Formats: sequence, C-alpha cells, structure tokens
Amino acid sequence: LILPDGTPYGAVGTLDFSDVSVEPTTSALAFRGLIPNPERLLLPGLYVNLRVTIGQLNRGYLVPQIAVVRDATGPYVQVVNAENKVEQRRITTVATREDKWVVSSGLKDGERIIVSGIQSAPVGSPVNAVPYQPPGSESAPAKPAVAAES
Repeated sequence: LILPDGTPYGAVGTLDFSDVSVEPTTSALAFRGLIPNPERLLLPGLYVNLRVTIGQLNRGYLVPQIAVVRDATGPYVQVVNAENKVEQRRITTVATREDKWVVSSGLKDGERIIVSGIQSAPVGSPVNAVPYQPPGSESAPAKPAVAAES
C-alpha cells in the first residue's frame, strides 16, 4: 500500500477476493484486501495506491511487444535457429511489463528472437541476424535487415 504522499504504508496485507469479470466500460477488476490498520492511518475515503502480486512466474521470458505476432490460432514469434534459418514458435503470453510481453511457454534459453524485419523473413528462409538495439540506443545500427534478441 502506498499512501497519498508516496510513502509505503509499512504493513503487508493479503488479497481476500478477486472478481472474475472485467468492468467493460473501465476495464477494471474488483479486488478486496485485508490490511492491518492498528494506528488508524487508513480512513474512509482515503485514496491510496496498491501493489498486488497475484501469483509468481518462476520461469519466463521478456519479449519486446513488436516481436510478437498474432493470428487466428494465437501469438507466436519468429526465431533464428542454429542454421540461421527462420522458424516459428507458438508462445503463451501472460502479462506485459513496460514494452515487453511476459512469455510463460514456447521459448527456450538462448533462442534468438526476430524483433525487426519480420515481414522480410519468412519461415525457412536464411537470415543474417544482428543483436537487437532498443530504439534510442546510441549504438543501434542504421537499418538492420533482421534484429534478434536472446
């Protein structure tokens, strides 16, 4: 819990209830938490911010959102295999973090994901992958044909 002045409240609460439906007009979910209030700092009508951890992903990957493509069967990425050829990997996305998808399955450690130039790299074609440089990076190549991130 973060108080209106930006300071942490200090006590940790527990999630007591989570609604199963999303409010269509606001895209909001309803939650109820139990938080100790022995010093009566929390008063009715007080606006606070809340950080909630709902589960924990023990093994996952952060993939730039621009690398994820969706079709009728779901999300996928294109990867560069050991022979420098393009392969398609079906993935499961579970959340976002900043400009990246949190991927829980479908990828392996060390795989090189195609981030830019996806349209010019069809499955099975040979590619010359170069390391990915995020936008605004000073050492970014001018126009790479294919950029990959491991």
